[in-house]
Amino acid sequence: RNKQDDAIDADVAIVGAGVAGLWTAQCLRHLDQEARRVASLSATTAGAQSRPKLRVVVLEAAQYVGGRIKTLELELGGGAAGRVHVELGAELIHGETSSLKLLADRLGLPIEQCYTWAHGDGGPHPEHAVNGGRAYYYLGRTNEWLPSDTDDEEFERLCTVVDALCDEKAMDELTQNANRPTPLSLTEALRNHGVTDRMMAMADASYANTLCAPLHDLSVSQLVLLEKYWAPDGDFEYRFTRSMQDLVRRLQRGVDVRRQWVVQRVARDHSHSRRCQQQHGNGVPMRRPFPELSAQERQQLLRDTDGYSGSQCCKRSCEDSSAVTLTSRTGETIRARKVVMTPSVGVMRSGDIEFSPPLPAAKRDAYRRTPFEGAVKLVLEFSNRFWPRDAHGVLCADCLVPEFWIAQRGHVLIGFAAADAFERLSAMPHEDIQQGVLEQLDRMYGGDNATKQLKDGSCAELSARPASESFVRMLVQDWSREEFVRGCYSTVRASMEPNFVANRRELARPVDDCLFFAGEATVPNMCMVNSAIDSGSRCAEEVWRSLFASAG
Repeated sequence: RNKQDDAIDADVAIVGAGVAGLWTAQCLRHLDQEARRVASLSATTAGAQSRPKLRVVVLEAAQYVGGRIKTLELELGGGAAGRVHVELGAELIHGETSSLKLLADRLGLPIEQCYTWAHGDGGPHPEHAVNGGRAYYYLGRTNEWLPSDTDDEEFERLCTVVDALCDEKAMDELTQNANRPTPLSLTEALRNHGVTDRMMAMADASYANTLCAPLHDLSVSQLVLLEKYWAPDGDFEYRFTRSMQDLVRRLQRGVDVRRQWVVQRVARDHSHSRRCQQQHGNGVPMRRPFPELSAQERQQLLRDTDGYSGSQCCKRSCEDSSAVTLTSRTGETIRARKVVMTPSVGVMRSGDIEFSPPLPAAKRDAYRRTPFEGAVKLVLEFSNRFWPRDAHGVLCADCLVPEFWIAQRGHVLIGFAAADAFERLSAMPHEDIQQGVLEQLDRMYGGDNATKQLKDGSCAELSARPASESFVRMLVQDWSREEFVRGCYSTVRASMEPNFVANRRELARPVDDCLFFAGEATVPNMCMVNSAIDSGSRCAEEVWRSLFASAG
């Protein structure tokens, strides 16, 4: 290293220990291990000094590691009935070839298939899911149930229309015409195809709740774009056998993570902006078919750069000790050659982190334009089960909470509310939420509905108020109130098109060859944890190329 290196605390500092930050660190670690392995063989042969280790530190503001992965270990029955892991944040693995599924397989983490989209948001299906469960659909306005094998004509019409909107021809046409000035909203498209008011409410509980935006501000091209990215990964759904914390713990392994290190200021040397403005104008490809470079790709990247010897670490910095200085809320400082920013859109646009010099206007505008929506998860424990034994979830139209699914153990329901439902719940006191949810569940499963739903006779007694009478407790996770997250995930609304993809590319664009950006909002595929992984792969390659560009 250079004599100026004594002033440098880390080669790379990563802000945020969510999936994007941890995976970026792991990708850099893997590249560094490969480079040092080859360099050590060369050094032994030539009698030279071995390559120094890349210094990477991850700074996490919160007390826990994982970002929007947060697992609660719930003691059932006060501990007498055992425990169950409940995911308060990300929970499912979407698709058998998705980045998260491939990464879980690569790490050897136990997962299990649970159901397919056809049994969940995707509409009715005649067969049970792989785990024996099925989805149910409830219409609150008329107090009626539609099981997943329903032959309700209006419901079938809704699903047929959505399938038609997302077919290959429509995807190509709408993607090519994404720049039209007035995007077609999902509300308009469904009404134009004869979807009834009764089923518009079901579409709101399904698509609007999943995509965190009301139907009138969801565009058809958004649905098409999402389908275009998700369809190749397949319909199958998985979950981690134990919990999502298995993934967090593995990604944290071997990484220097410092918790409760709240970054307040990011100051980059002005010499960076004078020297390096053009180096990474467009970044590297936005999405990879696999979440990490293959062995062959890693070796090619190391050959393309000076990564084996490390002699040009942080190119153009041999003449000085230019770095980025991070200052914490408590006044601690860390100087790093490169900094990777992974905080959520909510945090980045809050103004809590000061950048000196300020970020470019285009990037600040991109953060401002990117919708970052809130969501609430409810965890409800009951002393008895009052829902069908084969239910894995239920969509609830015209209800306070649009969606529930069943925890893996115990008598526990998980509620999820986004879009308009989130706005309602977020404004309510805890006791009002509890009362409203119990009243909704009592109406859904009490009285005559209990007789209809529990045909298997699995409940000893049928009650008019089954939820209220067996209620134990409720926990509320409002992601908009998490200081270091401030929302659920980014989405796109019809009102912000046609600049969706360009906006996300701007969020991903490095600044002055020293600030790099990762996170689910920096990838246009809108696949939550998958996007975070993909962004980490991209960002690690950008950082590596910046650190070890060949002198020639």
